[in-house]
Amino acid sequence: MRNQFYIDYLVKLDPGLKKFVADQMLAHRGGFMAIPRRRLVGITASRHPEIKDIDRAVRKAIEDLRKDGWLIGMSQDGDGYFLITTPDEYEVFRSQYTDRAYKVIETAKKMDESARRVFASDDVRQLSLI
Repeated sequence: MRNQFYIDYLVKLDPGLKKFVADQMLAHRGGFMAIPRRRLVGITASRHPEIKDIDRAVRKAIEDLRKDGWLIGMSQDGDGYFLITTPDEYEVFRSQYTDRAYKVIETAKKMDESARRVFASDDVRQLSLI
């Protein structure tokens, strides 16, 4: 499934971490081929030993690729990455991903309530979804 979008994207990328991660995703197509995060981080570290916090850098590269339109999913246990190849895989990923976002928002709302009580003030910012 090396479709033209991914090929065109890779051609424009400078050699480096993001391109390496993108290449790895192309080699791991479909949920059954997910690469465990620990393995992805390990092989990336061997290619890019100059990067200090390689785990964080790999996660950022994945997020940047997603923002650029790459359909990168995560395994059911959340510990592996793969290139999404079917609408069903996308729906599962999207559900997991948005569930995480809503949990973060709910936690922030609860913390806002506590901050207003602790600091006895209405000056605490409220989270906005807009």
